[in-house]
Amino acid sequence: MFLVREIFRSICRRKGFSLLTAMTGLFLFLSLGIYIGNLNNIRNALETLGEKLPVTVQITNANGSQDIGLEIRSAQFDAFAGSGVRDLVYTAQAGGNREEKGENGPVPECDTSIKAANSLDAFANLKEEDFSFAKGYDISYLSSREPWCTICEQYGSLYGIETGDSLELSVYQIKYKGDDGSFQFLPLGRASLKVIGVYRTSSELSEVLLSADWLRQYTEEQGTEFYYDSARGVLEDSGNLNGFKKEMENSAFGEVNPDGPGGKRGFCLTVQDQVFIETAGRLQDNLRIYENFQVPFFFLIYGISVLLPFLLLRCRRKEAAVALSLGRPRRLTGLALFGENLFLELAGCVAILPFLLAWTGISPKETARLLGIYMICLCLGTVTALAGLLKFDVMRLLAKID
Repeated sequence: MFLVREIFRSICRRKGFSLLTAMTGLFLFLSLGIYIGNLNNIRNALETLGEKLPVTVQITNANGSQDIGLEIRSAQFDAFAGSGVRDLVYTAQAGGNREEKGENGPVPECDTSIKAANSLDAFANLKEEDFSFAKGYDISYLSSREPWCTICEQYGSLYGIETGDSLELSVYQIKYKGDDGSFQFLPLGRASLKVIGVYRTSSELSEVLLSADWLRQYTEEQGTEFYYDSARGVLEDSGNLNGFKKEMENSAFGEVNPDGPGGKRGFCLTVQDQVFIETAGRLQDNLRIYENFQVPFFFLIYGISVLLPFLLLRCRRKEAAVALSLGRPRRLTGLALFGENLFLELAGCVAILPFLLAWTGISPKETARLLGIYMICLCLGTVTALAGLLKFDVMRLLAKID
């Protein structure tokens, strides 16, 4: 208890010296916090880079000139969708005839165009505000497998079809004959669709809009292979970019060759990863620099923790020599100086804590761990400095002072 009172009396007697010591602790701890904060920020930036710079992947034809109106086999689409791709947007197309004509082979034309999708994001010129739905329905029907559809306003006016009606259509698959874009309508069967809404559009989108999942289910129920006409998404784990490309290569996806032929087959991938790779490379270089200097930086903190107490407490040697000459143990004298220096530097650390938490973004838990590391460096440094300062001959020092 006497030692504690002595420490506080000494602090109060030397206000300028005490403030200087506290500021030393403040700046040292701030430097350590900024260094570790930058290190953690770089690591966090690398971990969340995929969210901030999403890598978009899209199925295209052989030379990448076309990413819609393709013929994408359902097996390839399943491999694409199951490879860690999120926010999938895909479409398909079909033809329809209102009248049942009983065709067994290809038909020359259809009076109804059908577009299927899983999300409204597939259409740049169509917004949810353009739809008028029956009560209890909304745009989420595109992600269902129900035989529901919305129709273009002009189409409904032409044939007298309203929301709530049933739309009977002969559905035809659009099958390309070759790479020149020519196609034929192959009959699938007669389907009954419930009209749940009407949409308004100035673009040539489609006359009937329904769920791509329902259209696939219906096509496969007829024993026919289903084809998508576009598919894109965002890579869920951008850090595993090479693994994704390898997996896609094993799933029979080819690499786009800009100088090659185009065609209608959707079996190649475009991966928009250039910005991501360049940014990740810069972050990894910065992280490597910080990690390489981490050990030297802590040695620097330790070295300063030795040097500063040595310089600041050097003027206290006379005081220590007098105390020792009066019979005070050297260890107790050193403990008093150690406690005083530790308390003052800790006060500086506590004073800068709110600023450090707000500026560097370090969590309170990480800050507490950092404070513990700094205290260890400080204790070791102060003990080392005091071991050198208090290693003197008392009589010789007092005689020199006289």
